[in-house]
Amino acid sequence: MPAIAGIVAVVAGLAVIDKDIHTQLLKLLHGDAMTEMTSMSVRVQDSAVAAFRIVRDQGMEHGPLTAFTVAAAVLLLLMLKT
Repeated sequence: MPAIAGIVAVVAGLAVIDKDIHTQLLKLLHGDAMTEMTSMSVRVQDSAVAAFRIVRDQGMEHGPLTAFTVAAAVLLLLMLKT
């Protein structure tokens, strides 16, 4: 629940600052929600696929650095857990 509240707060803050985000939120709230959600989900999916492709390509090119980054992330999670 706190995570959802944080996300809502960030989106609301962005909507106040950026007119494009404000316009998109108004379209989402007052327009055809299913069409907007479908469009948004397609864009998010395309962005995620592109990000994973970039990470995969960079991982292949920089294997040792990628292994070090993964190990650092695991150690950070263990450190934060204790």
